Amino acid sequence: LCEEHGKMASTQQQQHDEEEEEQLRRRQSRVLVLALCAMQAHTGNNTTMSRIAGFIARAVGGDDTEVVKMVDTTASTCSVDVAGLLASNPAVRCVVLLHAYRSGRHLCGVEVPVPVVVILGGTDINCDSSVPQRLEVMRQVFTRADRVVSFSDEMKDKFSVFFPQLRNKVVCIPPSAGLSDAELSRLPDFSLVTSLGLTPRQCGERCGSQPAAESAAAVEDNTPLVFLLVAGVRPVKDPLFLVDAFSQWSQSDPVYTNLHLVILGPILDAALGAEMLERIKGLPGVHYHPEVPRGEVCAAMRESFAVLNTSVSEGLSNTLLEAMQLGCLVLARANASNTSLLAERRGHLFATPEEFVSAARELLRSPALCQQLRREAAAWVRDRHALTAERDGYCRLVRDLVHPLEGLPTPATQTHPPSVL
Repeated sequence: LCEEHGKMASTQQQQHDEEEEEQLRRRQSRVLVLALCAMQAHTGNNTTMSRIAGFIARAVGGDDTEVVKMVDTTASTCSVDVAGLLASNPAVRCVVLLHAYRSGRHLCGVEVPVPVVVILGGTDINCDSSVPQRLEVMRQVFTRADRVVSFSDEMKDKFSVFFPQLRNKVVCIPPSAGLSDAELSRLPDFSLVTSLGLTPRQCGERCGSQPAAESAAAVEDNTPLVFLLVAGVRPVKDPLFLVDAFSQWSQSDPVYTNLHLVILGPILDAALGAEMLERIKGLPGVHYHPEVPRGEVCAAMRESFAVLNTSVSEGLSNTLLEAMQLGCLVLARANASNTSLLAERRGHLFATPEEFVSAARELLRSPALCQQLRREAAAWVRDRHALTAERDGYCRLVRDLVHPLEGLPTPATQTHPPSVL
């Protein structure tokens, strides 16, 4: 009896294992697109790729998001086994990469028998292109790619400078701010000022003076005026760019005596994070707040006087787009992407901390100018960065490459010529 019972248990276990294996195979067979991206939480890349993955899922598999497999390429020292992923997901019809170097390098030496789409991240063209070895990796990736997506005409033009023979592969799909009407109407009840404990008393001895009555942004009871920098703390975001100048200004302005610079976001670079926390300890008016959910970030932006960007390089800032959609005032460091986004009086640009302080002072005293900038920015995002236009752009792109799905050969007999990077 014991022997018979053991055989029965073994048979049942084998059947269970076979059923689990079959379920796994079925789930994998539903994966039609591999999406490679650095997926650190609360970063622009994560936000962008998650949104695009949703578009692509609808383009190739209805509303079933399981058709897109997200692959994290954050770890700089590890190699993603793209060949293994393709072998274990035989139904894959397309590979999509965000960032030509960080994600694209994982395709080097791999036979890719399906179409490849590369989405420019910004730092690939703006920064990695200055490193010869990385430029060569990107050249191989772009040569293999079927399409290259840029966020702006300026980024497309820069791509053409480095890779003129490949410029016909580039399509421009401007990113959307990504906030739906429902999200805009249901922002959470979150106050950054309250969370940080910022009150008139935080100004110490300077709380005795009140803003002049004729000043544009004069606020009763010396309410805190927040300049909000939303950024993951890492070198390319340069979060310390303004801290010294801002702190000095916050302690010396004769009219506005409750000014605050708040850096909001995750610490993604441990060394820079430690330096930032140590440095701002002795800087009045400068604060750090850890990351919060996206809805609370939006509520914090609406509560602030202005939203800032201090990046050395940008693809196209999700934060600035969201701030503009929310009707916020934006001030950004001059780089190619920010300059294009904020041209024609949609925001203020600065090249130095001193220029920032000068622009901020002007805006505090000019309510009509602030209103104009907010209005122009919101209209621009509505007209040029609509969610529906971005969705349709990616759906059209992917369908052109992989449609119709029915009857397509498997990767082993794919008519698309395989290529090894």
